[in-house]
Amino acid sequence: MTELDAQIQVDHGLFLLKKVLEDLNTITPIDVAIDRACNRDRLRELRQDAITVLTSIIEAKTFLGCDYEREQKMINQIKSLGGQSY
Repeated sequence: MTELDAQIQVDHGLFLLKKVLEDLNTITPIDVAIDRACNRDRLRELRQDAITVLTSIIEAKTFLGCDYEREQKMINQIKSLGGQSY
């Protein structure tokens, strides 16, 4: 990985994280009820997507030598919200 690749990975990760948050804001209680009836957990899927993106950002920031404490805290908060192991 080059420095440019790592910077692109961070920027792309932040873009993807914004998309995940937008998707999370569009889920209504009716959607959650329908998902439960269909044995689907879209909230869990979005939490997993966010963790994956944040892990990618941490990897790139580690390569760049940048602080990634905020991203690690976000991962811990997401894991505590879910109540399930990821």
